[in-house]
Amino acid sequence: MYEEVCRATGESGREAFNCLVRIWADIVRIRPLQEKDRPAADRVIPLMPDLVRAIEDEGFFDPLGEVFAVNGLGAKDQILTPEPIVRFIVEQTVGKAAEEPRRQPVRVLDPCTGTGRFLIVTARLYAPALGPRLHLYGVELDLELYRACLVNMRLASFSLPYRILYGDALMLDLGADSPNWAFANRWDPPDWRKLKFSRFSQTK
Repeated sequence: MYEEVCRATGESGREAFNCLVRIWADIVRIRPLQEKDRPAADRVIPLMPDLVRAIEDEGFFDPLGEVFAVNGLGAKDQILTPEPIVRFIVEQTVGKAAEEPRRQPVRVLDPCTGTGRFLIVTARLYAPALGPRLHLYGVELDLELYRACLVNMRLASFSLPYRILYGDALMLDLGADSPNWAFANRWDPPDWRKLKFSRFSQTK
């Protein structure tokens, strides 16, 4: 699909990736398709049934993340965690919490969520047992990956409650009751530096 976007747009790298994310955002009803993306969408949409089959048959859990990683679209320090490591960490943390008899929600926060891999694996492994008691939270500083995560979570959240926030997890108040979560899940989020509950804004 990424190659088809490159061919249709004459772009490559992050520009083509962003176009692919926008097309998927339209498919999952996050935002309407822009006219400039229509030629690429005409090439990508017929490939969707094959992708759905790959996800179902092979457990291909993060196709947008794979496009990002395989094509080397990240900065030097921007590496997506491989699925086996993600699964191990999730099983050792969320798995233990899921085994405890409780009625309260199990809250999972990924402060550097990227395309949402930790949250997707958590949903896949524990949504059947915990249902709506599993609450997923993510924070991502890269706006393009944040948007890819929004698309992934719409596809893979199993209708669980989730909040993805654009911002710096080291600077924002991320407590479960923080008012900042009111700004989550927005395609065009506010500048996190201007949020009232940002430590960045308080130190200026």
